[in-house]
Amino acid sequence: MPKILVVICCLAAVIAGAFVWKQKNQFELSSMDVKQNQMLAAAQVYNAHGCNGKNMSPQLSWANAPKQTKSFAIVCHDPDAPHPNGWYHWLVVNIPPIVTAVNGGGKIAGALETVTSFNEKAYGGACPPVGHGVHHYHFTIYALDVEKLDVLADTPPFEVEQKIKQHALAQATITGLYERKSPELDKVTGAKGEDLSSEKTAHAFVEKQSRAYAQAVAMIKNGQASAVVVKDDKIAAQESGKGIKPLLTLLDEQPLVLSGASLVDKVIGRAAAFIAIKGQVRAVYGELMSEEALKLLQTYHVHVAYDQLVPQILNRAKDGLCPMEQTVLKAENPDEAVSWLRAKVADIAKTRQSAKK
Repeated sequence: MPKILVVICCLAAVIAGAFVWKQKNQFELSSMDVKQNQMLAAAQVYNAHGCNGKNMSPQLSWANAPKQTKSFAIVCHDPDAPHPNGWYHWLVVNIPPIVTAVNGGGKIAGALETVTSFNEKAYGGACPPVGHGVHHYHFTIYALDVEKLDVLADTPPFEVEQKIKQHALAQATITGLYERKSPELDKVTGAKGEDLSSEKTAHAFVEKQSRAYAQAVAMIKNGQASAVVVKDDKIAAQESGKGIKPLLTLLDEQPLVLSGASLVDKVIGRAAAFIAIKGQVRAVYGELMSEEALKLLQTYHVHVAYDQLVPQILNRAKDGLCPMEQTVLKAENPDEAVSWLRAKVADIAKTRQSAKK
């Protein structure tokens, strides 16, 4: 019996030792700046769109990469952002295998930084919508089986991440948190079920939010603009025109202005709601809003105010659904909807141009 016990103990020791060895040699990521499941410091927060951080990438160190590793890649992603693919804050690929750390705010020689959701080829700090709750920022290091990833600096971030995962041998993640609180936003339409269907109540909300917001509503009502963007209590952008084109123009030409801003428009239907969500706006006011738009915006946690709520947005003849609403009727996400809307607008412009000849 003693011999059996000795053998069992020896086996247990060997197994335990092997387990410890494996744990100690797992691919791991650490940081002097990002603490697991703790709030990010101001240094890692964005420095625009209402956020006042230093926009500095954090220090990262990694160890115990697989022997077959030919390069590394870094991805910082926020899955809580109101966007189908979340928000990509940082992507770095083609990091040489001899590199095992990056300094805070530093660059890596020989590596390639690809475009982020901010449309910038550099780290973009945390800056979630106000009142949207705690967001999680996953900093992940990947060990890859290729020296160079088949991507360009302008390759969309979701595609870059997919390419990275296709060649990943191992990965390690550390998660930071960040939140932007605003007591006033809890009183926005839909956040707690308040009824803002009347003009009086809706304007009471607007007055409470900011003077610029009230000014934007007045501009829409007076016909001075078709779409107005309010940010940091200022009129940040405005467009004039008919239909959905002014919103598409804002999205295509000034996406960073839209992000985290409040959008004021005369008519908000499903099409306009998809554009607002794609643009990462935090709040929307519509003089006229469809029930579908209201439901869609609330699903993506966008705060809403309106003067009049209607079942749907009709065409100018009032005998059927608006063409743009028809275009996105079966759209399942903002990316798909915006793509279809751009194609529709281009098709209409082409048809009108042909008619003039």
